[in-house]
Amino acid sequence: MDKKPQKLDVGKDAVVIGHVSGAVGDGSVVIGATDERGNTIINQPMAVGRGAQAGPGSIAIGAGACAGVSLPVLAVHLTDLVTAMNERDDRAAHQDSISHVAQAAEAATKNDEPTVLYHLKAAGRWAFDFASGVGSSLVANAIWKAMGM
Repeated sequence: MDKKPQKLDVGKDAVVIGHVSGAVGDGSVVIGATDERGNTIINQPMAVGRGAQAGPGSIAIGAGACAGVSLPVLAVHLTDLVTAMNERDDRAAHQDSISHVAQAAEAATKNDEPTVLYHLKAAGRWAFDFASGVGSSLVANAIWKAMGM
């Protein structure tokens, strides 16, 4: 015997993703299952969007969004980026930027956030553009934030 799906009352300009019961008001965004009062139940990290990444207890929504990612995870991505940067033919022209990304990676392994931010800011726009170009949205977002953009 098949159960008929419960009709969901969705308001104007609302977005609903996942198993949701009850009603969703105008202009609401609901992602995931809800309890009897309409609260979204999230029991694991949730990343929605191309290149989005979420750490434990976090939600990241949007292309390239990043939330709650630990410094050790960032360190791995920074190290990978340094490797890719060093494979470029014009690496000598960008050695200062590459050096700052490498120093940020080292600081991230030590959970030294102020030093990570300092070096990511110093790495500058070229590092941001390079990270974006190779699809490392986690690092690109970190550099962008460090630069105060």
